[in-house]
Amino acid sequence: MRLFFFIIILFPIILILSCETGNEKVIKQIQHMEYLRQADPQHFIPWLNSKDAEIRRQAVKSLGRIQDTSTVSWVANRLIDDDDSTRSEAAFAMGQYFSPKAEESLQTTLPKEKNDDIKGLILEALGKSGTETSSIFMRNYLESSNSSLQMQAAVASGILAYRGYPPYQATEGLIALLQAGGSPELSWRCAYSLFRLGSPSEFKVLVDALDNPNPLSRYFALRAQGVIITYLKTPQASKYQHSPTVRMVRDVISSKDYLSKLETVLEDSSWFVRLAVLQLLEELTPGALFNAVKQRYTDENVHIRSMSVQVIASYNNKSARLFLQDVIDRSSEWRIRGTALQHLARLDPRGALKIIPGLLDSLDWPENYHLIQALDLIEGPAATSMLLALAESDNRAQLSLVLESLVNRPDVPTSLFLSKIKLFDPAITTIVATKLGVLKDIRSVPDLILAYNQFQAPRDAEPMLAILSALESIADTQAVELLQSESKNLYPPIRQAAHQALTKIAGTEYEPDSSRDSSFTKTDFGQFKYPPLPRVRLQTSRGDFIIELYPKKAPLTVTNFLDLVGQGFYENIYFHRVIPGFVIQAGDPRGDGWGGPGYTVPCEYNNILYDRGVVGMAHAGKDTGGSQFFITHTPQPHLNGRHTAFGRVISGMDVVDKIQIYDKIIKAEILN
Repeated sequence: MRLFFFIIILFPIILILSCETGNEKVIKQIQHMEYLRQADPQHFIPWLNSKDAEIRRQAVKSLGRIQDTSTVSWVANRLIDDDDSTRSEAAFAMGQYFSPKAEESLQTTLPKEKNDDIKGLILEALGKSGTETSSIFMRNYLESSNSSLQMQAAVASGILAYRGYPPYQATEGLIALLQAGGSPELSWRCAYSLFRLGSPSEFKVLVDALDNPNPLSRYFALRAQGVIITYLKTPQASKYQHSPTVRMVRDVISSKDYLSKLETVLEDSSWFVRLAVLQLLEELTPGALFNAVKQRYTDENVHIRSMSVQVIASYNNKSARLFLQDVIDRSSEWRIRGTALQHLARLDPRGALKIIPGLLDSLDWPENYHLIQALDLIEGPAATSMLLALAESDNRAQLSLVLESLVNRPDVPTSLFLSKIKLFDPAITTIVATKLGVLKDIRSVPDLILAYNQFQAPRDAEPMLAILSALESIADTQAVELLQSESKNLYPPIRQAAHQALTKIAGTEYEPDSSRDSSFTKTDFGQFKYPPLPRVRLQTSRGDFIIELYPKKAPLTVTNFLDLVGQGFYENIYFHRVIPGFVIQAGDPRGDGWGGPGYTVPCEYNNILYDRGVVGMAHAGKDTGGSQFFITHTPQPHLNGRHTAFGRVISGMDVVDKIQIYDKIIKAEILN
């Protein structure tokens, strides 16, 4: 899996100023422990029992961010705090453990809690940390008359299902509320939960929901139908092929009424609904709607135009191949031409190979992105030869993409990978080291060690860990000296990986040591000042949009973002990741998803919900965010509490909807 950030650097933490009050000093001490990710009971137990509610609140909030499950009982005690705000923080923090260890305390507290807002937070926490036994709580609140708690229970049910604990007891309540057609906010949450459940028995209900007036309800109803249809194609579902439920689904999807309804929804006013229909039709490929799908090629939204090409390709017939060829010949949009070429490579490799050589010299990065992806789909020496030519590029983003294809080809000489690892590029080293670990060629050990010594932990943790893994796989004693040295590395993941490799190669007993753990994130940005609700305008190649930032929710993340904006860091940076209907993502100076600012900031999980247009910090794991950020196209509740949310688009969401992969941020500026 590609990581979005890998460079980490240690910065000092300045916490206590002589002019601060005693209370302020304690708050900063708690935050200091939070940034160190240390839940020391000698400190936290007194803080949690402080007479000062502000101190108790901060202690609970910090423990929720540290996420050490051994502290669950400490936070659970604050669920009955006299202070409402402290109980709120405790309820949210219990969800942040994402562990069933928190479930019993939440279930015990929920019926006793009098404050509806806190009840809602407990329901949310049960969604994140509960199991199937929490289903009955979801059912009870779905059947209540409190619309706010119904909404919380609906989303929590979906999160439970997403985590692998389907709340079947809540299904009846979700269906009843969706069919009632009441609050739009409630209906889409019920549809979302049914999407996560993916139960074939609810297929007719989901079809009826296509008439719901809320576009988000229609969107998630379509997504749910797609999940069900995809599942019914799997080997696991084969034993149910003759069940009444499966026969019902098959009867519905083969009916003229159903296809007519889908054709109607292809004209929906919301682009993400039209997108969801096309995604569903890619699974169904009904011949009766072939022409209707082709008509979407002229849609006003570029994502729909591109998706129509993908759906036409899924028909995999002569008409589809002719259509793809025509798009390649006539389209003025390089991304759509590239999409067509990529699908032609899958359907007709020989036909694609006739086209690609004429494009090799005329297309540079990133316009050759799809060409590389097309070559990746074509087997044989001709495609390999062209990829090898593309691997001679000085553009590191292009080279990393090409290497990701070449590592899967058996006819590529090991010498190529050894030459590329000597570039000492973190991303390229990570890709190549992984390949060398698979090859298990002892001759590569000196080059791996040489490359390793060019990097520094924790800044270059990703390639270093990949090299350590490769050395473990090759299991040659040449690596023992390095591994012995790195078993004392201050960065825990490096230290642990070195111990593990030593265990295999030299028989050294693996003894994990956490005594050297410390903060490796940047927390000191000086005396950076900003207004209470700072705003940033992003000028892009598709137009401008404005985001509002929330420093009270994520002070370090906001400060870091504003600092980078002030430096001009985001100028001429690509949107390197675009998943229509999900997110757009930018902030990587490399342009391939591997880059960052040279340091990381700690995650500041908070209760901002990932609705449409929310700005979040992208990361490859806890505390690995830096400069890459994403913006949601549609609500994504499964991201709640998983990524730091720190802003929201307040103007120009229509521009966000138009952004395509490798569109650019031309300029970012802080608004007064």
